[in-house]
Amino acid sequence: TDKKGAIRYLDAFVEDSYLKANPKANPQWRNQSVKIKPFGGTIPISGPRQETYDDGLMLIGDAAGFTSPLFEGGSHLALKSGMFAAQVSAKAISEGDTSKAKLKTYQDTWEKEFPPYNKILKGKTALYELSEEELSFVGRCLPKEMSSMGLLTKLGVGLKILFRKPLLYSRKVISVLLSFGYSRAKHHGW
Repeated sequence: TDKKGAIRYLDAFVEDSYLKANPKANPQWRNQSVKIKPFGGTIPISGPRQETYDDGLMLIGDAAGFTSPLFEGGSHLALKSGMFAAQVSAKAISEGDTSKAKLKTYQDTWEKEFPPYNKILKGKTALYELSEEELSFVGRCLPKEMSSMGLLTKLGVGLKILFRKPLLYSRKVISVLLSFGYSRAKHHGW
């Protein structure tokens, strides 16, 4: 959607929720005569740029394409990529070399740390192709707390799903489950 369309959708959501009872108000630290202006933008979901560095430049956060294709967030990715960029910058500046070749370390670092975007995108596509019934079934097979699932628990969930509804294998439900695993906060939300 375009920016104005997105604002209309947000306004409609607020109007239909408990939030409409809360008045729009400036924070206490801001001059109260300043008009509240909405702002926002689109979130890139095509994945990281092929190169996130150049001579004297490193892209972080949304500028680099570090957003979650599943949940369309990315604050944690912005912070983590900013940390990597700061570390590489400090070393490059102290050595007097901010060349593209020197700053490549930044991309090497985040590529090792962040999960494979293409696998999460594959899982997202498969997730959106599941029916409501299939989604409900998969949801019922998942434990209430997924953040501490060990390998055996994951295997058990996968087998439970595939034994009870083997056709879900052809619907790429394994890709969906893997993308959920990569999208946990432990993995920077991807």
